Parts: sequence; C-alpha cells; structure tokens
Amino acid sequence: MTQVKSKYNNNMNRTFIMEEVVTEAARPLLRLFFYIFRGILWLAWDLSVQTIGWSVGWCFLRIITVGNFPKHKISEQKNAPLRLSLLVEFLGMAIIGFITMVFYRLAFQ
Repeated sequence: MTQVKSKYNNNMNRTFIMEEVVTEAARPLLRLFFYIFRGILWLAWDLSVQTIGWSVGWCFLRIITVGNFPKHKISEQKNAPLRLSLLVEFLGMAIIGFITMVFYRLAFQ
C-alpha cells in the first residue's frame, strides 16, 4: 500500500512540475496576444469613434446650428474639452448607426 501511495505522489509531483513549465513557457505568448489585442482595440477606438465619429458629428452639428456649434474646427478635436468631444463623437456614431439601420431596413423589406 505504501508503494502505491509513493508512486501516486511521485506522478502528482511530475504533473505539477509539467504544469509549471507549460505555464511559464506560455506566459510570453499570452503577453504578446494581450498587447496585440490592446493595439487592435486602441486602433478601433481611435479610428472609428474618435476620427469618424468626430467628423460625422461635427458636420451634422455644424449643419444643424448653421456653423455655430462646435466652435472648434474639424481638425481641432484634440483641443476640444472632453465633454464636447464625447458628445460630438457619440452623436456621430449614433448618426452612423441610424443610417445603417435605415439602409438595412430598406434593403430587407
């Protein structure tokens, strides 16, 4: 009985050591995937929301308010206050979503 327990414990120690080796070997690969994912997420946010959302929202607000709001030029997004930027960007994304929904309904009636 003691030999069986001893053999079982020895196998458990080997398994535990292999798990540690695999974990340590996979850590750099997982870190690489994490940074790639963060880069893609940053690019998606920066390109779709900040650039496209700001442009669409800025044009819409300028047309609606006859050039009075927002006071910043289209290229001065970085100088705009945070609340104004968020308002214009999310308004632009909402307009894009609304237009997409309208076209989708027209196409699949």
